[in-house]
Amino acid sequence: MYLQFNWDGTTGPCTLDWAKKVVVGNVKHEAVSDIWKGERLRHLQVAQLQGHRDKIDFCNDCSAPMVCCKDDLDDHAETILERITNLRGSGDGPNPWINSK
Repeated sequence: MYLQFNWDGTTGPCTLDWAKKVVVGNVKHEAVSDIWKGERLRHLQVAQLQGHRDKIDFCNDCSAPMVCCKDDLDDHAETILERITNLRGSGDGPNPWINSK
């Protein structure tokens, strides 16, 4: 839904990630639009939409979806996933955000 910009330029999708475990870019080195449309964020979105939140470091222990988010996209995940992959490609190889532990 949004991006969080940290003091050092690192950019993540979550305001709660003070440890910067989920970094999708750095505004000191790339444009915000490039981060928003980039591979790292797309892979994270795909992992979330495929139901892999429990396999993503930091996201796996998050309580925000149950506490502060009114938007629940679960019922629309397949449609959104299809649109993302049609628009931006499905990505090759394994998803770097999914921890296989």
